[in-house]
Amino acid sequence: MFISQEQLTNLERVRLLIVQNLHSHYSIEYLAGVALMSRSKLVRCYRASFGIALYAQLKYNRLQRAATLLVESDLSVKQIAKKCGYRHAGNLSTAFRNHFGVTPLMFRLLAASGELAVDQKGNSHQPGNVRHSISAGKKRRNRY
Repeated sequence: MFISQEQLTNLERVRLLIVQNLHSHYSIEYLAGVALMSRSKLVRCYRASFGIALYAQLKYNRLQRAATLLVESDLSVKQIAKKCGYRHAGNLSTAFRNHFGVTPLMFRLLAASGELAVDQKGNSHQPGNVRHSISAGKKRRNRY
């Protein structure tokens, strides 16, 4: 698929918008407008350019940010959910458990006890039932 330099610039604008505003909820129509392309073209070009689906990127960044906040702050799961763009703490907990294999509170406890090493990007490095890294979620085929 050929993607022009102008289209790449517009796709990067969309990527930065969602990465820098994790708490916001953008419709695919709005993002397509930012990219100056149709919805279907945005979805195809985004995946072709960045190797990940648009909403999979958003979910990845939200979970990464949540993991960082769990380790580096005393915010409640509800507060972290809001900061990361989840409307309810339960939605964050479900996504977090599906991705990491543990609940957000267990993740925080494991990190605090030293049983879970977390780097500055929020990536966990722990054998066992906690998945080795948040990047493991990128390998799944998420359809949004």
